Amino acid sequence: MGSPKHLLQHKYGRLLYEHTLERLNHALLKAKTFYISLREESQPTDIKLSSPHLASKNAKPLYDATSISTGPAAGLLAAHAYAPTTTWLTVGCDYPLPTNEALEQLCHEYIPLVACFGNIQGLAEPLLGVWAPEALSQLARNVARGFLSPNKVMREMNGQIFLPIDERWIKGANTPEDWEAVMGLARHEGVL
Repeated sequence: MGSPKHLLQHKYGRLLYEHTLERLNHALLKAKTFYISLREESQPTDIKLSSPHLASKNAKPLYDATSISTGPAAGLLAAHAYAPTTTWLTVGCDYPLPTNEALEQLCHEYIPLVACFGNIQGLAEPLLGVWAPEALSQLARNVARGFLSPNKVMREMNGQIFLPIDERWIKGANTPEDWEAVMGLARHEGVL
């Protein structure tokens, strides 16, 4: 992508992580703390977790639990290492369009042990989901054996995959061209 995704400019000039935290704050009013998965401890200098911004007041960093690159599993494993008995709602930085309604749908439709949004073809988006401790333990076992895919856990645990109310919520951004297309949706179609 050329730069860290969480630092990309979102709608209204906010950074992507600020926008996501704001969405979480509005959708999950009872949550006291939100965690941001970071690769290394030097990253908080890039983000303002202590800023007066409403969303940043209750945000804390979580660092990858392993020095080995485990891709999308890294943040999930860091969360599990931090609080191994907690069920986690996850919103990956690849998905800039989830609304409050999207986050509420994730929580409402969650069926243990793991559930996530998916597309019409049935492909799971495991970083837009809810993960129980048992599913995260299975992910840790898989990673230890060299299987890094969260999707593998979805299959092994018969994870629930459900369609989002609005398919634009699961539009990902992996390239600068993807980002421009997704931000075009946000600007012109009023997704957010």
